[in-house]
Amino acid sequence: MTSSGVELRTVLQGLTIYDYFGVERVPLAGEYVAGELADFLAAEWIPYVECIRDCSRSDYCKHIPMEGGIRNPYQEIRCGVCVEVLRLFISSNFASFCGRPKREQQAFLDAAFYLSRYVGESEVALGFASCESTVRYWSSLGAYIFTRVVRFRETLDKLATSLAQVPGLSTPRSILLVEGESETRFLHGLQGSHIAQLLDLLVDSYRGKSNKRPGRIAMLLERYQRDGYSIYLQGDADGGDRTSVFARLVSKGLVREENTFVFRHDFETSVPPYLLHRALETCGVLKGIPYEEFRQLSDAHVGAVSALLASTFGVDIAGTKVGLADALAVALNATNWWSDKQFLDTELGQFLLFVRQIP
Repeated sequence: MTSSGVELRTVLQGLTIYDYFGVERVPLAGEYVAGELADFLAAEWIPYVECIRDCSRSDYCKHIPMEGGIRNPYQEIRCGVCVEVLRLFISSNFASFCGRPKREQQAFLDAAFYLSRYVGESEVALGFASCESTVRYWSSLGAYIFTRVVRFRETLDKLATSLAQVPGLSTPRSILLVEGESETRFLHGLQGSHIAQLLDLLVDSYRGKSNKRPGRIAMLLERYQRDGYSIYLQGDADGGDRTSVFARLVSKGLVREENTFVFRHDFETSVPPYLLHRALETCGVLKGIPYEEFRQLSDAHVGAVSALLASTFGVDIAGTKVGLADALAVALNATNWWSDKQFLDTELGQFLLFVRQIP
């Protein structure tokens, strides 16, 4: 509706919508106001159902049709929840939709399809999963009803990809990509500190130094970008130039430089000696070595700590990195590390400050 009270209309020539199955594209033509577009899309995408038979929410759903003042769940209708969500999605965004470029309008229509599909899938699946008589009716197959919710993620991923292409509708989810399993386990273990930013942190690994090459990791970043994620990266410089580790990815626009953190050597070397000594003892790979001796040797050592452990103590941590990461998380969870300035001044502390600012 414009300020003059005239309903906005838009020409949909050159745009397409998915067919009911989400497979083929149907070309659009003509002019529409918001209500007409919503009705047209509902007719294309939302099937008729008999509420009493097809949905276990029929005993309380507000969209059950009335007949003579009495609810009639036996009447076939297009699912009222799906229709209402689709109508509100179209009407609340129609003014901005009319003024968008064709590419963004197409993404908006695709988002409308996946939104209506998700609502339909979830309404039915959750309705059945919350209905005792339905679960009992299916007997041994009853457990399958609960697992159907996993299928929602495919639709939600496609919805997120479409929304990411429409400015103002994308709500990016941040993800931190780390080099290996050790960093992943450490951050997951550190959720035991109950820090809000860590509890909500999404972490994935690009699995090793070979995948850090721009050509390989670029494909992973492009996929996450396409799905609407804000990307943060952690890597290891292995004693080299820290600024060059992700330079090509930054220059390609796949990640912002301020969204990257690079250890001077690696994760294990970033750990302050007192914490590393404790974790190594917990893992049973550094026995009988007093902390003071270990600290002095660590302070004097230049390079990766794994080299020190191998040459001085005969300890190869390659096979115990994951266990070490777990032990480090447990040790930190027993402290107030987030307010310990001495710890936060270490490289590991700086990394956790970086992690905590991820939205």
